[in-house]
Amino acid sequence: MGNKYAMLEEEKYFFDLTGYLIVRHALASEEVSECNKTIDRYVDKIQSRSIENGGLAGRSETLHG
Repeated sequence: MGNKYAMLEEEKYFFDLTGYLIVRHALASEEVSECNKTIDRYVDKIQSRSIENGGLAGRSETLHG
């Protein structure tokens, strides 16, 4: 299966600067709607991971910034 999308040099640069990309039309509007419904269904379980509480690195010294 071939790659439908190759990153442009500007996109690689933007990713290097920001750590994310915006990929327009990656999901159909129905898929976005389903994602939003799922988030709404579990919104009471969403927790923020602060740096003070280990963030996403957990107890890893390697991943801790």
